[in-house]
Amino acid sequence: MRIALTARSLVLATPAFAGGYAEPTPRPPVAIAPDATPTWDGWYVGISGSYGDGTSGVGALPMEGNFYGVFGGYRFDIGNVVLGVEWSYDHGFLELNGSSIRGLESIARSGAQIGYDAGAFLPYASFGMAMARLEDPTPPPGFDSTGLGYYYGLGVDYMVTDAIMIGAEFMQHQFDNDFPLVGQSVEVNTFSLNAAFRF
Repeated sequence: MRIALTARSLVLATPAFAGGYAEPTPRPPVAIAPDATPTWDGWYVGISGSYGDGTSGVGALPMEGNFYGVFGGYRFDIGNVVLGVEWSYDHGFLELNGSSIRGLESIARSGAQIGYDAGAFLPYASFGMAMARLEDPTPPPGFDSTGLGYYYGLGVDYMVTDAIMIGAEFMQHQFDNDFPLVGQSVEVNTFSLNAAFRF
């Protein structure tokens, strides 16, 4: 009799267990967010080192030397096109060979940029106004002469992180008979390597 009751209890309990069983719900697939596309929008400031050469005067006297400088600007990233404005100042000496004039002491620039947004790379063209200073400190009497001109160039920047970029740039400068104390034109080419902080 006890055996019969036990068997009956098992039969009655089986549906209860079956009804209480729930299959595990599969987990939804985890979506992997794509990498954020770098943007060139924003301000930046940096430092640069340059090698320069060129000619000065009617006799096309050669000059060469090195500059170090600072620069800063702002860029607007509008799709595949990047527009920007930049200001820079280089100091150093491009020594003028075959002349008593020591050489070109500094170049200041104010200009614009237009580039192509290639992700972490930015190839661009630059152009604008430039001001250069010739110096001869040797007495007597020594002089400084400042001339105005223009520049244009090509460069490329690489975004190392969101906050740091490095780059290289070639620029050509032209100052046409615009140094009042010496009455001569000056042509200068510079090749620079630079690093900047973005914010």
